Amino acid sequence: MKSLRKACMIWWRLAAANFSVMALSRLDFYTFLSGKCVRMFFFFFLIISLFSYTPTIGGYRREEVLLFFALMNAFDVLAQLVWFRGLTEVQRWVQKGEFDFILSKPVSPLFFSSFRIFDFFDLSTAPAMIFFLVYAFQALGPLPLEQIISGTYLCGIGFVLAYSIVLALSSLNFWTTEIHNAFWLYREAFYMAQYPPEMFPKGIQYTFIYAIPLFVIVSFPAKAFLGYSTFGDIILATVLASIFLCGSLALWRSGLRHYTSASS
Repeated sequence: MKSLRKACMIWWRLAAANFSVMALSRLDFYTFLSGKCVRMFFFFFLIISLFSYTPTIGGYRREEVLLFFALMNAFDVLAQLVWFRGLTEVQRWVQKGEFDFILSKPVSPLFFSSFRIFDFFDLSTAPAMIFFLVYAFQALGPLPLEQIISGTYLCGIGFVLAYSIVLALSSLNFWTTEIHNAFWLYREAFYMAQYPPEMFPKGIQYTFIYAIPLFVIVSFPAKAFLGYSTFGDIILATVLASIFLCGSLALWRSGLRHYTSASS
């Protein structure tokens, strides 16, 4: 309990310090906010427009596809809000020798690196994220309790998987500092998850379920809420999340051992 309280206090101070930096330029804040909101609504209206020409996409109705989009958007916003910005900055810290400063602190380097940057710019997009979620679930109507429970559980599994993938990419910075493009490739590939996986060829489905489980992050919870998932899907998602989390943590620890101080 004491460790959790200490972690929360550290996170709060880091978030306050990061906000003071972001608040220096109002122009940057409003420009970034408007850009994020325009992108969100562009994706939303793209899906709406597609259903002007076809009643279903991949066998899913409009309100069902909107749930895929709303969940993808929620995962994207929350990941950037909490850990994505911090882990993508590891590259710069390693290049400039600032990671030595992190290692000297009496706090876990993993915790500090993951949650050092709380992105208040993305926090400002939370109302739009909530709007899309509420709109999608209202369009579906009341859901059975078992679908809500399984969907919520798989959302938690999705967050574990999303964090694990980004952590694994960040860990590669200890071997090479040219990993930044991989983060953007991950982001672009993640946007594919706003559509049902049945839209894509079998090869792509298998790749993004077993090798790079982006569809597990979004599609599995969406299908659970819609009542299309099976108990086998829940087991598969849990196993994949366990494997990726353990693997990414092992890769991070190995990277720390491989890391050479800038002063060496």
